[in-house]
Amino acid sequence: MKYYSPLIAAALATASLFRFSLPVFAVGTSAGLELKNTATATYENEDGSSTFEAISNDVTVTVGKIAGITNVPSGFVNETNSTGTVNAGNTISFDFLITNTGNDTTDIFIPDVADIGLSSNLTILPGTSAIQYRNNIPNTPTTNFTDRPSTGLVPNVVEDGSIIVRVRVIIDSGASDGDTISVTLGDTGLNDNGIDTQNQPDNNGAADPQNKDVRTVTAADTSTDVDGDPVNGQREASAKHELTVGSNPLAFTRIEKTNTGVVEPGTDPSNLNDDVITYNLELDVADDIDPQIAAYKSLNPSFNFNAADLEGRNYNDAANPGNFNGIGDQSNLILISDVIPVNTTLDTSPIISPANWTPVFTDDPLTTAAEKAQWEANIASLTNPVTRIGWVYDAGGNGVIAAGSTTTGFSFKVVTSGLNNTAASIYNMSQVFGSTDDGAAGAGGAITFDESGDQNPNNFNDDGTPGPDESVADGGNFGFANPGTNEDNVDTAGDNTATGSDAGEVNKITVALPPTPSNLLNGPDGNAGATGDILNVPTPDDNHDFQNKGASTPPITAGTNQATTFNPVAVDFNNTIENSLTTALTNVIIEPVSPADLNLSGTAGDLPNNTRVTITYQVGATINTAVYDYNGTIFTLNTTIPGSAQIVIPNINGGGTANYSVSVDLPATALSTSEVTPGGANVGGYPVPIAAYVDDDGTPGLADTDTYNVTFNQVYLGYLKLEKQARILRRDNLEDPTSTNYSPVAGMGFNDPNGDKFPIPGDRIEYQVTFTNISEPQGAGNGNVTLRADDIFIAEDGTLGDNNWAEDSDTPNDLMDTLNVPSSAAISGIGAGVSTNITFQNAGAVVTTTDQILTKYEANIAELNPGESGIFTFQRKVTEQYDIETLIP
Repeated sequence: MKYYSPLIAAALATASLFRFSLPVFAVGTSAGLELKNTATATYENEDGSSTFEAISNDVTVTVGKIAGITNVPSGFVNETNSTGTVNAGNTISFDFLITNTGNDTTDIFIPDVADIGLSSNLTILPGTSAIQYRNNIPNTPTTNFTDRPSTGLVPNVVEDGSIIVRVRVIIDSGASDGDTISVTLGDTGLNDNGIDTQNQPDNNGAADPQNKDVRTVTAADTSTDVDGDPVNGQREASAKHELTVGSNPLAFTRIEKTNTGVVEPGTDPSNLNDDVITYNLELDVADDIDPQIAAYKSLNPSFNFNAADLEGRNYNDAANPGNFNGIGDQSNLILISDVIPVNTTLDTSPIISPANWTPVFTDDPLTTAAEKAQWEANIASLTNPVTRIGWVYDAGGNGVIAAGSTTTGFSFKVVTSGLNNTAASIYNMSQVFGSTDDGAAGAGGAITFDESGDQNPNNFNDDGTPGPDESVADGGNFGFANPGTNEDNVDTAGDNTATGSDAGEVNKITVALPPTPSNLLNGPDGNAGATGDILNVPTPDDNHDFQNKGASTPPITAGTNQATTFNPVAVDFNNTIENSLTTALTNVIIEPVSPADLNLSGTAGDLPNNTRVTITYQVGATINTAVYDYNGTIFTLNTTIPGSAQIVIPNINGGGTANYSVSVDLPATALSTSEVTPGGANVGGYPVPIAAYVDDDGTPGLADTDTYNVTFNQVYLGYLKLEKQARILRRDNLEDPTSTNYSPVAGMGFNDPNGDKFPIPGDRIEYQVTFTNISEPQGAGNGNVTLRADDIFIAEDGTLGDNNWAEDSDTPNDLMDTLNVPSSAAISGIGAGVSTNITFQNAGAVVTTTDQILTKYEANIAELNPGESGIFTFQRKVTEQYDIETLIP
């Protein structure tokens, strides 16, 4: 029997420092074997009239030898000046820590002098000692550096072992203070010290493996535990080590602007000209470890700034003729300025200011730059409407604002105007003006300026190059943001994470009238007055009620790829119209509309092109039918079909009702449980809004001004989603195969990529199937028709289709490659009172949960309501030598 050495067990203690925990090989399931696992399910709708099938994503993990490597900067030594000051003419040793994060011994290749990346102001040290290394193996490190081998190969670096590579250079005499010097060891393409520079496949070009790569090479001698190349291929890593000659201080100033995301209606809900928008501002002074500054230093080799504190500017000299009446000393002021957007006016109550910041106002035209405008601390002094609001801070009297600090608490409101009750978008941005603290009295350092909407301080571009400064106007009116239909450079998320090359990206919020309650009600069969919150409506209303129904899905088999699209049968709905008036409604029209119409909060793409909707209304023996086809934007009445004509109900008496039916025939389209983008939101239901309306304005078609009411008939192509994940658990004591103390392996958790999960013999694979009813719940509405999943059976069959986790797929040893972990199967997350059960099988025969030899699990859940989910979990152990000896007679 093969046991594990104490040295390996001790090395495991440091494995959590790296992306891959230390794997140890034992005789058992062979390296390189892919263990595949998909789950399937069947379920019914609530009345049992339709059955559905579902399949999970495939989870494949690989058993085998893996290579891994990391390469990170690891300090420097100034061989000329031991105090550490870096100057022109110095000899500098740049150190790099290179670690074997694989599960086996490997050789590591180090580039030669000609293949080291040097900045233009460095020269490699002459002679053979320019590149050196020393072992950094746990428990047996060496302290002396050795010259690089002529082959470039450092042999037999054990798993979790590391070496330190030293590159010795001379700073050229022409280097100046502020210059960045850098050494790049390895070449992964990016070479920016990001995660994508570490442990990369060594195949990034036709020339690979390159002489400039730092890479793993399969060890040639018997010190390896597993012969042959690693199953994940050779790996490479690069690191860029940077230093700055001298310094160039700059206050990295960033102003951020958000709106509350809600437009508060004024005193008249039917009037758009009294709505209130609240804006909040934040001032950041970034330090050198701010993510954006770190990114600049990685992306732009010429970025030679170091973070400094923020102070103000002088507004009492010829260069800055701004006049701040009521402020007093104007020799060192920081100014934040914000334009009052088009179609709004300033709401003067309340204006919120942080401590030591004073609000100021100007009515100067926007053609005057903010820092040159005439500002007033007393708003009553202005004779014209306010064009900008601002805040000033006396850095001379209150002190500079330190790098790494954030100032919040700026807030003001505006009131909409001039909109003529037409929906509109309001745009604007903020600005900040200051200078860099240079350590001297007064404000004399480099000026700083920023506009809101992105994370780029001081108007640097996304790549760290200088961007527009305050001498450049935005569309002729600097700081004035109202692009209208031009949506370029908009901070669409409203969280100051937009990107672009302009000075700033504008904040946007849309104002629109709320849906008008109607005396005409239209809703699910027998419940025309239902309310709901389908799509993205913040509060339930009677224009968003819904019925959800499912179209049966095609049969599936575990281990096969279910089609991502299919053409379902048409789905039928029954609806009711109610006249809540005491007087009759005449000529009520019924027709489908696009989800993007009537402020329904949807988009035209919510419904697939070529959807066909048939509306049927019967009066006595007369059946009226209208067939509509959707072209991806609008519905068009199809008059080529005999009898297809617009449905008009001549009369609905006061308090009366009318019933009609709708058939929704979707084209071949994506399953509702599919994801719009990998890892993104589900496709979800396909909503068909059905409008009932009276054509009040006399023009053809439905308009906002007509009396109308909308109900949604929504089709789901499957609504139970199975999402499978796996994680790897490893014994705390690898030397004891009887131990049951296991811990998760770093980098091999549920949410880590399956391609990074390499279980070794003795590991447990914990499979987790999350099952979710993705259809809308009743929510805050009432009377809607929802979809419950009943009689759910989730099958985990290790021998069905491509599933092989219950087979002996490697070199046959008469034992399956993974074994049941007794009592590990469980169902969790289900609501109280819901019946659940798990059964276990081996080759079709029922067995107990304590059996290690079993091939199938089946979980039964009695019901699952819309929006609810549960988890089915079980564990399999990767077979090791101990299992072979104890389970096989």
